[in-house]
Amino acid sequence: MSSFKSNNRKPKLQPLISSFFTNSTTNNTISQTVEPTTNSNSGIDRTHSLPIYYNNVRSIANKRNICMNVLLTMYKVLCFVETWLDSSIYSSVYFPDKFNVYRCDRSVQTLRRSGGVAILVHHSLNSKSIAFNSTIGLDEASEFLAVEICTKPQPLILYVCYLSVFDLEIALKHYHRVKFIVEKYRNHKILVVG
Repeated sequence: MSSFKSNNRKPKLQPLISSFFTNSTTNNTISQTVEPTTNSNSGIDRTHSLPIYYNNVRSIANKRNICMNVLLTMYKVLCFVETWLDSSIYSSVYFPDKFNVYRCDRSVQTLRRSGGVAILVHHSLNSKSIAFNSTIGLDEASEFLAVEICTKPQPLILYVCYLSVFDLEIALKHYHRVKFIVEKYRNHKILVVG
């Protein structure tokens, strides 16, 4: 699918990221209406929606030109599950340096490659990872990330999780993590994806 028109107009850039994910089972876009709190050098100071992209990518490594596609996208936040990345792979191999990359890779080897989540937040948005205490900790059958993104009038917390199989005990762990976020960050908007 070409993103260029036949006349000499500028190319449409947005379809590039969607088109290389067309083989995946999930292709969702979420839009939160917020005013980003930006780094001082970004120059963004108007109210607009914060476009957030979510997808089960089934292996980042198998996606051609992912770095270029992410650079050309209109999305300021991208959420990927089933990245299939591990600690031996640097984020800079697949993701552009204009994004802060938060990852939780599959820590347990399984018979087939799977798992892993990543959240990419554009540098123009202030963001930070949210740590959880060890009592809520990691488990072997799912991965999750929570990232705080400074937006106005309320900051946003994005919780992204991936479960390789549905298990009530694992689902309850995620429930307790989200409950912890809701109780601790009462003045934040919270978006759960996965």
